[in-house]
Amino acid sequence: MKMVYKNFNNIHPLLRAMLAYSDYDHDDRENVISCTSIMKPTQMVALERSNKSADRAMDIEGMIPSVGGTALHNHLESALNNTDDETWKGIGVSDPGELEIITEVREETPIGDHIVSGKFDVLFRYKASKWQLADMKSMSVWGIMIDKKGKLEEFCKQMSIYRYLNQDKDIDDIAVVLTWFTDWSKSDAVIKAKQGYPQSRIGVEMVNLWSLDQTKIYLETKERNIVIAMQRYAKSGNKDTGSRCSDEELWMKKSGWAYYSKAGAKRATKVVDSFDQAEELRLKAKDPTAFVEERKPKATRCNYCAVTDFCPQYAEHIVKGMV
Repeated sequence: MKMVYKNFNNIHPLLRAMLAYSDYDHDDRENVISCTSIMKPTQMVALERSNKSADRAMDIEGMIPSVGGTALHNHLESALNNTDDETWKGIGVSDPGELEIITEVREETPIGDHIVSGKFDVLFRYKASKWQLADMKSMSVWGIMIDKKGKLEEFCKQMSIYRYLNQDKDIDDIAVVLTWFTDWSKSDAVIKAKQGYPQSRIGVEMVNLWSLDQTKIYLETKERNIVIAMQRYAKSGNKDTGSRCSDEELWMKKSGWAYYSKAGAKRATKVVDSFDQAEELRLKAKDPTAFVEERKPKATRCNYCAVTDFCPQYAEHIVKGMV
């Protein structure tokens, strides 16, 4: 799949080059599927793999989060591999000689017709304890505030696959996710503390991993569903995989009615389920310019999908005004 960049005329060529560059270690074997790919919706994976030769259009500004995340990962790896013993002691590790760290190792295993491949960020242990997986995640504050449960489930899934791919090591059932919030605000941390706003720009989440058997079942089931979807897509003349992304997979924003306390307000004061509820709020408003606005369900993930040109579900969403 060739990358075709768009919307870069207002970006300096030096920044364009920075955003377009990738040092990801792609594997050209046809039957290899990465850990992060197999976690995607079945329909998305089937369409990606069935249309590998097609051009992929990418708004170059859309690469900014990826570049930032890569920079953080690279810095973490460099720090862990080059920090000297005195520095470790200075930051609270009393016996650095007992600290073992492995970074960025790729492993793979056959699953059905494919080979599943994955590269963990960090494996570490201290004083011959069990190995523990750690992963760096750069993300928006709102990703955690709006759907922390969903985020933790995704982290669990990914880290469980990494453990499954590294069964030669005795890896702990609990993994560490290092969080780095790209849009964190000190003032919002104070104002929105009761709403669950992170109290620091950086943090950690401890994630309970699946068992090896549960992970194996997930991988085998997902791989089989992808194969079936690809076969159906081919039989339909490249029109339909027979699969659909769920609301959860689409990061669907539910429908509702937004109440704004005054004209020109940038954010809704409250979003409710029905027009009657919103209208009741408007009628009680102190400002006579208060208004309500319908919010249709939005398939948010479609805005970040590389295969919308081939997706029948996306075409349906366009007709319904859902993207």
